[in-house]
Formats: sequence, C-alpha cells, structure tokens
Amino acid sequence: MASNPITARINALILSEMAARGITRAEMARRLECSPVTVTKALNDPARDWGISTLAAWAQAMGGELVVGVREVALDSGG
Repeated sequence: MASNPITARINALILSEMAARGITRAEMARRLECSPVTVTKALNDPARDWGISTLAAWAQAMGGELVVGVREVALDSGG
C-alpha cells in the first residue's frame, strides 16, 4: 500500500507528543497493553489507516485527549 500524507502527519504528531512527554515506545506499549513491536510497526507504517478510536486510545495513553477539527484552507480557483 502506498504512503499516505495524512498518516505521515499523524505518525509525526504522535512521535512528537511522545517525545515532549518523555514517553518511550516501550512505555507507550505498556500503557496500551501491547508489545513494543506493535507500537514500532504502527509508527513506522507510512500507509497505516489510523482509526478514530485507536487515535483516541493513543492520546489517552499519553495523558491527553483526541481533538478533531476542520480548518479552512485556500482553494485554488483554477483560473
């Protein structure tokens, strides 16, 4: 499966949040009750299809909450 730019942004955000909170992959695995290999595979998969409930669980494991929003972007008028 091809890489997904949204997945890359999500993976980078999770890694950044983990680093900011001092959470290692091993600690994240402990908090999620899974293996460290599972955490590493998830964060290294450029085509991962993150589900909302999975993202919410990861956010909670980091001591946070998932916040979803939509922001306006400039549209190309094509003209």
